Amino acid sequence: MTKPLGEPRRSPSPSRAIHASESGVIHTAGKVYLVGAGPGDPDLLTLKALRVLQAADVVLHDDLVAPKILALAPSSSTVHNVGKRCGRKTMSQDEIHTRMIDAARGGNTVVRLKGGDPTIFGRVGEELQALQASGVECEMIPGVTSAFAAAAAAQIPLTDRRWASRIVFLTGHRCGTGPDNSRLEGITSNSTVVIYMPGERIGQIAEQLAASGMGAATPCLVVSAASTSRQQMYRLRLDELPNAPRWPAPAVLIVGEVVQQSTVASRKPNQQNQRPEFATTQNRTIQNQLPRFAMIQNELPEFAARPYKTTQTKPPKPAPGQHSVQRVVAIWRRLMWNFAEAWYG
Repeated sequence: MTKPLGEPRRSPSPSRAIHASESGVIHTAGKVYLVGAGPGDPDLLTLKALRVLQAADVVLHDDLVAPKILALAPSSSTVHNVGKRCGRKTMSQDEIHTRMIDAARGGNTVVRLKGGDPTIFGRVGEELQALQASGVECEMIPGVTSAFAAAAAAQIPLTDRRWASRIVFLTGHRCGTGPDNSRLEGITSNSTVVIYMPGERIGQIAEQLAASGMGAATPCLVVSAASTSRQQMYRLRLDELPNAPRWPAPAVLIVGEVVQQSTVASRKPNQQNQRPEFATTQNRTIQNQLPRFAMIQNELPEFAARPYKTTQTKPPKPAPGQHSVQRVVAIWRRLMWNFAEAWYG
């Protein structure tokens, strides 16, 4: 059940209020946070993004934000999918602006949760302008973009002084129609080209890259669903791109000599290259399983918070009339016992 977005928020629980106030995210007049949700792995959220999300009253999220990230929002919050994909949309961009503004004016902490980083191939500029024009306080929190997650998964750098001193970010995702240039601007022989959402235009993109000066043997890397349990990646050459099998969205295409350094990406299409088990988020509950320092502010380490125990049996006191040396030894033993008891708890 959801509450109207314009409704003033309820008083948070004491634990949530303390947590939120420590994070600096309680605002009586309401505030909108434009938050990068990263590529899909909840462990790649920034600590600030996590704290703000856990203090949210209203969450408006993109279509590709992972359910396990949405599960980190409080159960009392209102969560709405406002995503837009090519060919369909949940609501118009103007409606998203209205929802953010109305919710903030109702005194809510609003999290506009956007996949990857808000500043990369999104509509954050339009949303910032709408919020600023309405007088609503807003703040942007960066996130890990899928290009960085893809490079990390393949264990390659995006720049390397031997091959690449320039990175060019492009998007292959075009819902509308219009003429395409035969060449791609800004590409040189020492460039790494990262193409978001190449989709069905991969053949045309390959032609444009070739026309821009990249050789037929230039190594390419496709990473689908980077950082998630569905991750797939494989290498191929630029001249193989037009005939390559299509890969599940969301996908990133990396083109350049840096790709040749990958020792983990397969040459076999659609072969799974999943992360090792210790990093896999599949089939586990994320809520309250992030590192303790990310969940509870100003908490002492567990070993320092354990109460001092006084139930241990003390060593016997030396009998009256013992020799002075024996008495000193007994006192020394007692001191060492107390020290060990205090240290090990």
